Amino acid sequence: MPLLPLHYQHKLIQSWQINPSWTLFLDRDGVINYNLPNQPYIQYPHQLQYINNSPYALSQLMPFFGLIIVVTNQQAIGKSLMTKDNLNEVFKAMQQTFLQGGANINAYYYCPHLSTVNCSCRKPKTQMAIQAQADFCTIQFSQAVMIGDQRSDMLFGKNMGMKTVFLTANSPQYNAPPPFEADVVYPTLLDFVTQGVLPSV
Repeated sequence: MPLLPLHYQHKLIQSWQINPSWTLFLDRDGVINYNLPNQPYIQYPHQLQYINNSPYALSQLMPFFGLIIVVTNQQAIGKSLMTKDNLNEVFKAMQQTFLQGGANINAYYYCPHLSTVNCSCRKPKTQMAIQAQADFCTIQFSQAVMIGDQRSDMLFGKNMGMKTVFLTANSPQYNAPPPFEADVVYPTLLDFVTQGVLPSV
């Protein structure tokens, strides 16, 4: 259930005046692809199952955002359940799917560390955003949106002054974060596009 009625959420997003000078940051698991039952980590490309045509949703966001960037915690590497090469193969397969559908991810950033390690890059800490801005000097966090399905995603965005979008499709028993953490709530990325970003007909 959204924090605000859908028509208010649409008005709020329209008031942001998103344009190609903006940057879209996305979590991966639970936003673009499903977390699989009994499979806590996506280790190989064949395990990718996209949520509600998320590649198409990304293609529809291309005219609105100048940069689209994935930021993801991947502690499976720290657990030695997969390697960085495995993860890059997954990213490569995703990118191929996106390009075929008219979308493009400009960069993929990940934290490989265990949640028990006090690193600077695991969300909600902000090193991935800081690195992205170092790599893409046009990024202004006041003109950026963070989309995720975990509270850590919302805090990551808010810590950098971004707008935040919370998705619920991969969280059957989700608890919506408080309003000061999530600006709007939608089931899927495609719902964010069709009910929030696109102008009303």
